[in-house]
This record gives sequence, structure tokens and C-alpha cells, in this order.
Amino acid sequence: MLNSINQMSGVTPRLAAQLRARCVNTGAQLLQVTQTPQARQALAQEMGVDQRFILDLAGRADLARIPSLDAVQMDLLEAAGVQTVAALAKRSPPDLYHRLMEINYFQRLAEVNPTLAEVHQWIAEARMLPSMLKH
Repeated sequence: MLNSINQMSGVTPRLAAQLRARCVNTGAQLLQVTQTPQARQALAQEMGVDQRFILDLAGRADLARIPSLDAVQMDLLEAAGVQTVAALAKRSPPDLYHRLMEINYFQRLAEVNPTLAEVHQWIAEARMLPSMLKH
């Protein structure tokens, strides 16, 4: 899990300060306060940002619960349309692996492609975690 909200991709110093003012200092705390659509909408309105942005941050915090994922691998997953632990848990390892290879070939998000074994591990870890975000 992310230790600090400042480590999250897309969180500017201004947004981090706004979140800290609401006692949201970690990815785990962000996930707790963004579990429902109503909570995400309220937070977005309070902060003056788009609700989709809050959903994206919540998804990143959710994916950060996967112990073996790093930030670049999260970027790859997000580019493949995998935004949450629940979405990752539903994926087929070979299909996702091939999709990640294709994305990285064109977008060059990662210097090193994940292995099929790593993708299997991510999915296995995701399947062991409870779903946190409601849609």
C-alpha cells in the first residue's frame, strides 16, 4: 500500500494539501473515504475537482494494495483498462499479459515488460483481496 498520498501519480502538492486537510494522508485512507460513488462525488465537490479524477485516484489506491505491483506496472494496467483490484481479479493472465505487451510496445510505459509469471502473481494476489470500491 502507498505510504503517502504524495507518492500517488497525479497528486499535485496542492491536491495533497487538500487531502491532508481532510485527514487523508495515505492511499489506504483515500481508499476508505472513496469507497462509494456518493463519497467520491462529495470529495470531488469539496476539493473542486472532477469526480472522474477522484475515481482514478481511488482506483490507483486500490491497485496499490497488490504487494507485488510498482507504480510503472500500475500505469501499464491502467492503460490496459484495469482500474481496480476487482477488475484485475477477473482477468485471464495470458490475455492480460499479451495486452500489456502490446501496450508497452506502442506506449513505452515500462523499460522492462512484466513476465507472464508476474501477471499471474498480480491476479492471484488480487483474487485474495476483498473488493473495496463500489460503483
